[in-house]
Amino acid sequence: MIKKILALMIPLMALSGCGGLMNLVGGQTAFFNGRYGSAISQYEPVVAARPGFYKGWERLGISYYKNDMYPRAIECLQKANALSKEEPLPVLYLGLAYKKMNELDTAIAVFRQYASFAKGNVAIQIKKELSSMMTVKMKEVAERALLQENKYELSGLTAEGIQPGSVAVLYFKNETGDTAYAALSKGIAELFISDLLKLRRLKVIERVQLQKLLEEMKLGLTGIIDEKEAPRIGRLLRVEKIVNGSYSILPDEKIRIDVVVVDTVSGRIMDKFSEADSLKRFYSLEKSVLMKVLETMKVDLSDTERIHVAAAPTKRIDAFVTFSRGLDFADLGKNEEAMKSFLSALALDPGFQMAADNNAVAAAPQADLEQVAEAQVQAEIAVSPEIEI
Repeated sequence: MIKKILALMIPLMALSGCGGLMNLVGGQTAFFNGRYGSAISQYEPVVAARPGFYKGWERLGISYYKNDMYPRAIECLQKANALSKEEPLPVLYLGLAYKKMNELDTAIAVFRQYASFAKGNVAIQIKKELSSMMTVKMKEVAERALLQENKYELSGLTAEGIQPGSVAVLYFKNETGDTAYAALSKGIAELFISDLLKLRRLKVIERVQLQKLLEEMKLGLTGIIDEKEAPRIGRLLRVEKIVNGSYSILPDEKIRIDVVVVDTVSGRIMDKFSEADSLKRFYSLEKSVLMKVLETMKVDLSDTERIHVAAAPTKRIDAFVTFSRGLDFADLGKNEEAMKSFLSALALDPGFQMAADNNAVAAAPQADLEQVAEAQVQAEIAVSPEIEI
């Protein structure tokens, strides 16, 4: 008991004088009651005296945000995030602040960080917000890229501004002619993308981004499959590498995947290869091809990354084909049909988390993200101690 009292007394003693206990209590009271201007004046001396006080930086950053002082909000929230990377609230408000500043690239990156550990309805709303922001961003990117291409139409689009380690996986062409497997065009690409996203050092164009860009650039599947066209598409997308391919359903219930890896800067085909396996082992086939892609791009995996990449979202081809149809419906804005496909995939494989996540996003109505963030603040206040030290 004495140890607990001493543990409480030591930080309280450290709060004596400027930036002391009165400021802390005053700041917390003001924040809890929505008096954000007063919270700012009280919390500033607190964090000045205790720069390692995570909660102070979080409250201060949110207070600045509430007062439309976004640059200062960003400074404070970045410090809170650096002190406690597992806490979601400062990341959420940091993304909102960057969005208010119209820094969409940074806002998207921050929201992705949040989505990596957010759960429940907040995670769903973040994904919806990301989709909306990508629509705006990809429209800007497409217009700028096409304008640049027109400007350099005689000499070709330059490679200027392409980030090292950036990669896009284009939709796979259905060489089978069998419409029953047509949806795998997006599904196989989604598998590769989800695996590449597990490697933080790569800058991967997500499938939603790719879809928005293709729509804005009016590029259909037939326009992105030609190997000779891949470098142009890569430069339009501003990525260093393009993974392009096709698939065929073979006799005896087998599937073959053909892949080409293109360096968009040089326009050189880095490698091309083909592998086949049983349809029932499609997940193993995708992993085998992926490893060749990574080897071609000279990406070495740690033991932990190898384990993460090796995990298969589902081992049932029927569930995966059904899920892939759901992606197609979702891209067309047909949410009811998308949900039916995702739920059918889940019925075939209840452990298919990728289908569950996409169904949750399709099913949820989009909410105002600021209201979602405020609800998170109120939920935190409800469980906060009387004095946070």
